Amino acid sequence: MQVLKNTPDKLVLTERYTFFAGAAWFSAMTLIYGLYNKWPELDDPSKWGMGATTLGFIAVAIYFLRPSIFEFDKTANHFRWTKPGLFKSHYGEAPLDQIKRVRVDADYADGTKAYRVLVETRGARIPFQHCYTTSEASDHQQIVDLIRNWLAR
Repeated sequence: MQVLKNTPDKLVLTERYTFFAGAAWFSAMTLIYGLYNKWPELDDPSKWGMGATTLGFIAVAIYFLRPSIFEFDKTANHFRWTKPGLFKSHYGEAPLDQIKRVRVDADYADGTKAYRVLVETRGARIPFQHCYTTSEASDHQQIVDLIRNWLAR
């Protein structure tokens, strides 16, 4: 999570998955290299399969490069969010006074602890990450503390 703006009137956070985008891009480029070097030797189903898989990896790379944006604005009294989806972005807004709490949400699946930042309003639960991550809870707690302190100003 990256802080884009932190002023008394506005707090803007963004979440981007560049590691996953890079891995998908590397996979796509590896397949393109294989297609280029082995084109005459490949049969048609292999060409189509590798081509479709390459396009899939490129789509995944583009998806993960698109950031989620979370904007807290005291001047407008709104909390706005935009999260990329596969075919369209998901977005919403709520008045700042509708925020009930900001917390670290935890999941304990298969003996592994995973976390994400969660904002709860009267009408919705807005997770900041697409999925739970196994990074330290303290990393997520820093973001929660930043938001809480900004809201308390």
